[in-house]
Amino acid sequence: MPAPRQRFTPLLPWLLSALLLALLACAPAKPAAGPDSAPPESLPAASTLRAGDVILAWRDLPAPPKHIAARPLLLVTGFAMSAEGWNREFVHGLNSGRRVILMDNRGMGAAADLPAGAPVDMPAMAADAARLLDVLGIAKADVLGWSMGGGIALELALARPERVGALVLYAPPLSGARVKPMLDRMFAMSPAEFKEALFPRQWAAAHPEVWAAMPPPAATPEGMAARQYAALCSWPGVAARLPGLRVPALFLVGADDWVCPPRDGRAQAAAVPGARFELVPQGGHWMMHQDPRELARLADAFLRGAP
Repeated sequence: MPAPRQRFTPLLPWLLSALLLALLACAPAKPAAGPDSAPPESLPAASTLRAGDVILAWRDLPAPPKHIAARPLLLVTGFAMSAEGWNREFVHGLNSGRRVILMDNRGMGAAADLPAGAPVDMPAMAADAARLLDVLGIAKADVLGWSMGGGIALELALARPERVGALVLYAPPLSGARVKPMLDRMFAMSPAEFKEALFPRQWAAAHPEVWAAMPPPAATPEGMAARQYAALCSWPGVAARLPGLRVPALFLVGADDWVCPPRDGRAQAAAVPGARFELVPQGGHWMMHQDPRELARLADAFLRGAP
């Protein structure tokens, strides 16, 4: 059921204000980093291609020469976010061992030119991911989905298992009904409350440097947050289909994630034959900004061991 439009008018300025506050917050100067360890300050420019009624948009980070044979990794982002929302150090860590492709969901980022009548729902966004693999000539890719992107990744793996090598599901939602109260709570927050809710309180107090590494906020096209909200909240989830998933899967969930809580990720992992469940201590929903190297290490270790 679509949400009333007015609910979203105040949300986006709040969210962007919180991230801008994070970027402008005083933080220790960054130490000079060596050439092998420094994450890129910016992502590559987006490539785009019109496919029917949508634009496919992606950023391509080639594999290092010694890992050229590794299976590519497709990153699918979360609610009201573009590829710019990924933590740079996290992406750099994943890219150190393979090619990484960052996709913008339809209607977001470089894929923002979306006709009013084009559907915005989880299966449609999963189909976009499959079409992008076709465009790039990739027969099979590993897929990492964050939050809503985890649901999209599951839809892709269930619909097109031959295209997915392995799944890393970072804080995936269980269903629209489960995540709706969390989104509504987010919408009701002031900028200060939203900033405070980004990370577990004790962890944030001990790590004030986190704000300096936050990525710059990206603009959200008019009405797209409302359309993604409706898509996510109406999504029934895939719980009944999970026993049929035959793709190696890792569920990465933060112990302090209030948006997609650990019990939901644990229930999904228990339903998937052979799936792994990793609980990250003190991790929140945005934990890729808390310890990006460790999160990249966990994902990388799993993908290296996947058939």
